[in-house]
Amino acid sequence: MKNIILSILILSFITDLFLDNLYKKTREGNLLYKQQKYEEALKKYTDAQLDAPESPELHYNMALIFYKQKEYEKAVEEFQKALKTERVELQEKTYFNLGNCYVMLNKPLEAIENYKKALELDPNDEDAKYNLELVRRLLKSGPSENALKLKKEIEKLVKERKYRLAWEKTQEALKSEPSFAKLGDFINRVKDLADIFEPEPTPT
Repeated sequence: MKNIILSILILSFITDLFLDNLYKKTREGNLLYKQQKYEEALKKYTDAQLDAPESPELHYNMALIFYKQKEYEKAVEEFQKALKTERVELQEKTYFNLGNCYVMLNKPLEAIENYKKALELDPNDEDAKYNLELVRRLLKSGPSENALKLKKEIEKLVKERKYRLAWEKTQEALKSEPSFAKLGDFINRVKDLADIFEPEPTPT
């Protein structure tokens, strides 16, 4: 009986140390995040993942950093892992931030879907309501003046037969100007020209 009690006490002690180490790294990462030291914060969260690789909270925190660094695809990947949480509050925040990522990736339909899911979990989320309506208005409206200006610049490159450069500028425009996505036919035409006349080199 004494050996069993001793084993339980030792196991409890090890578990407490494990949790203390995890919380310590997470707290340090949170502090660095607030100080906008994103690379250092990311390292702390990554270190903490050695102790809790499936932690939804750590995936969520890492996603926030990737979002701040404008690495939106990486942020989406981490946010999706964070959805495995059973905490409704964290699920709601995750769907909201996924919506924001999809806005930045010029995927308005995906953004709308995630804002709706956030509102299903918290109908009082005013930020989700505002962003949802904003994206809906964007879908209904046409391309902005800036989008049309970018289109003219790209058209000039196409006339000069700089098709690959035109496609690169098109991709940049999609990232910098959300309403540029409204020019779907033009975007597809530029891509087709680049693929036909200046295809990207493939490894041999």
